[in-house]
Amino acid sequence: RMLSEFLISDTEDPYDFDTFMKRARECSDKNPPDVVQFSKEVWGAAAICIKEFYLKHFGILINSHSAKSNLMEAICCGLNGEQS
Repeated sequence: RMLSEFLISDTEDPYDFDTFMKRARECSDKNPPDVVQFSKEVWGAAAICIKEFYLKHFGILINSHSAKSNLMEAICCGLNGEQS
């Protein structure tokens, strides 16, 4: 099974990367472009990429905003000024 299939079906996430990108394209193609909604859709696509990256490389499945925040805090606290 593909990693993206696992994330969509097993986390009950109704959206996937392609859905977010399709919606972003639609927002971009409007006249005038819907920049706010475009940004939300691109952010959603980026979040899917982050989830897949952490699952693939670290075996960490991010299921909530709280988990994502805690993980980002742990990463940031582990870096000093020269490393960041």
